[in-house]
Amino acid sequence: MFYHGNGLNFAVRPNPALASLMELEQNTKYIKMQLRGGNHSGNFRAKKESTLSLEYAIKKGSDFEGVRKSALDSTLLVLMGNDVIAEIPLNKKE
Repeated sequence: MFYHGNGLNFAVRPNPALASLMELEQNTKYIKMQLRGGNHSGNFRAKKESTLSLEYAIKKGSDFEGVRKSALDSTLLVLMGNDVIAEIPLNKKE
């Protein structure tokens, strides 16, 4: 999970295909990919566009094209503390 200084947390909930290609956290209640880092474009403001990047560890030998395709069927979770306040499908186009 990527933590932002204002109390927001971000994580990607992988679909089964993506989870099979990624390094996963051990001994957790939920399926969690191993976070390597993240970044954002600054403060998040209501009704303003911001950029957020999350980087996860890919298993050795995984097919990168498979990771790319599977990633788009996953869900971005926005959390306030430990509470999920929004779930955004990554394949959603606006």
